[in-house]
Amino acid sequence: MLLKKGYQLKIFNTINFKKSMKYNPFAYTHSEKDILKLVTTLMVNTKGEGNAGDPFWEKAEKLLYTALIAYIHYEAPEEEQNFATLLEFLNAMEVRDG
Repeated sequence: MLLKKGYQLKIFNTINFKKSMKYNPFAYTHSEKDILKLVTTLMVNTKGEGNAGDPFWEKAEKLLYTALIAYIHYEAPEEEQNFATLLEFLNAMEVRDG
């Protein structure tokens, strides 16, 4: 319907990046406020269905994403400022007891 009315559609698929149109929100991140907006948008759109969990874990998730995205924004070379780098960091993490 939107295409018929002349709109241009772009797809940002966070589940399967091969089906995504390669939109990079990191290119529009210029300040700490932008980082917080990106984190909030990411969390709201990947929340899933059902009841909300413990607020502690939601806050922890937000802090983790904020720290990683800020690190990528301020320290990574421009060509590495993307979700692929964020996913690499997340996949490289592990939890150890003791």
